[in-house]
Amino acid sequence: MDLNEIISEHTLKKSHKLTKILEPLKLISGIKGFFHYTISPKGLFTIIGTHPTWMEEYYNEKYYLHNPFLCHPSTLHEGVHFPNTARDEQYLEMLQLRRKRIDADHAMILVNKVHGEIDAFCFFTNTDNPQIYNFYMNEMSLLRSFIDFFKSEMKEDLTHLKMSPANMALAKKELFFPKEPKKIITTSLRHAFLKSIGKDLNWLTSIKLTNREKEVLKHLRIGKTAQEIANLLFISRRTVEKFLENIKLKLHCERRSEIFDRLIELEQLEILNLS
Repeated sequence: MDLNEIISEHTLKKSHKLTKILEPLKLISGIKGFFHYTISPKGLFTIIGTHPTWMEEYYNEKYYLHNPFLCHPSTLHEGVHFPNTARDEQYLEMLQLRRKRIDADHAMILVNKVHGEIDAFCFFTNTDNPQIYNFYMNEMSLLRSFIDFFKSEMKEDLTHLKMSPANMALAKKELFFPKEPKKIITTSLRHAFLKSIGKDLNWLTSIKLTNREKEVLKHLRIGKTAQEIANLLFISRRTVEKFLENIKLKLHCERRSEIFDRLIELEQLEILNLS
């Protein structure tokens, strides 16, 4: 399918169902719309969401070409992104147009990666609801519960969607691989700073984690339980617990909660990247 066909075959036809699924989240938060998209390393792309008329215009007019969040998975970090902070002027102009068209603003994109593939949700609200940022940052568990609910309710539809993806790499060509912004702080400066405040760089740089341990950490960091990690990796919960014990030993952590602080430290040093 091409991009326009995906919108007409899925978002347009499922508009009523998507609006109904959104209703509980809208009542508690004021979020007025969302869309869900996936991008594989080969560029295979699926998308479905609310506000079909706007989405139809968005892809017909090729506004997506300057969307920095529709890119190769290797160039987009997991976690929370705020579109209003993007640097691309043409993309920001598109956001301004969206405000006029459907009174939508204050968006937040939650990016996860599953087997190297982007799995993202973008939520947005009215232009007069800037307090939504408090909800985004303090009620992440509710957003994740909504995502689980959405995927359960739309299971058959999402399976069907996956069978007929578009190709974002083909559509965006070289724009599918955005240039990395120039780093202000180099690795050597970063190391010098951390060493000056007493960090043991020799020990930190000697830490080695297996690929499986990194996978477990990746899911743990986004709030998955041991059982959920076991289900995702097709292993037993007991095996996950063993991995976590090994990770604690390697990172010199007494409690599991300390693992997150150590991850931040390793990422600051650019020793570990779980993206």
